[in-house]
Amino acid sequence: MTKNSNHGRDDILCPFGCRQNNKKVKARKRSKDRNLRNKEKKRKLNKARSENATTSTKLPPTFKVDPFTLYLQLTLASILKTKIQIDEIIDFQDKVRSRGLSFYLKLVHHAGDG
Repeated sequence: MTKNSNHGRDDILCPFGCRQNNKKVKARKRSKDRNLRNKEKKRKLNKARSENATTSTKLPPTFKVDPFTLYLQLTLASILKTKIQIDEIIDFQDKVRSRGLSFYLKLVHHAGDG
């Protein structure tokens, strides 16, 4: 049906609608390939996320510090111009809670007199 000069060309298809049909078939194949690549990528991401979740549960629980304690550490460090460990702040807070803040305020007031 085609001229001999067009023999072997892949870009010329039959005049009976095969071009449109092949175009649809190739589009479906491209879409399917893209979906498979995306699914594979998603599987890898999910696997990595689940592995991270399992490794994080194996680690010992972290010591949580409330924001006020961190703020107190930052403030005291800037006032005293030295590095203060978080353990020292927690010990100080425990002492203030056990004795009461008024006890320490009296100490500070008396220290200012002398």
